[in-house]
Order: sequence, then C-alpha cells, then structure tokens
Amino acid sequence: MLEGKYFLSKRNIEPAIFITPTDNWITLQVRYIVEVRDRRIIHNKLASRILEVLQGTPEITIASQTMTVTSVSSN
Repeated sequence: MLEGKYFLSKRNIEPAIFITPTDNWITLQVRYIVEVRDRRIIHNKLASRILEVLQGTPEITIASQTMTVTSVSSN
C-alpha cells in the first residue's frame, strides 16, 4: 500500500480539513493524497464541489466576490 511504498504512517495519508478563522474570513485547507498526474483535475473537482455545496446552503452566504483557493503539495 501507499504507507509501505513511501514509508508513511497511516495518519499521514488520511484526508483532512483544517479550518482557520481570521478577522475577515475562514480559511479551509484540504489535505488529500492523489497521483501527481491527477492533482490538477482532482483539485478542480473538489473546489467546484465545495463551492456548489456552499452556494446551495441557504444558511451560508459568501460575503466576498473574491475567492482564493491555494493548493500546497509536498511532492
């Protein structure tokens, strides 16, 4: 499996979401493992799905017209 191939512990490869509230917004950082060639496609699908869910939730309003989505890969 992935853990043995790259000498990672299981907790290092589990998907995770990290939330950081600030004075002006909430930053969501999503960590997930994908093949390097699929990274851009998967990132786009995740960002699109997150935005779709947020826009479809009446209790959540996006106050800014500007969005920044940043992906950081350790590879």
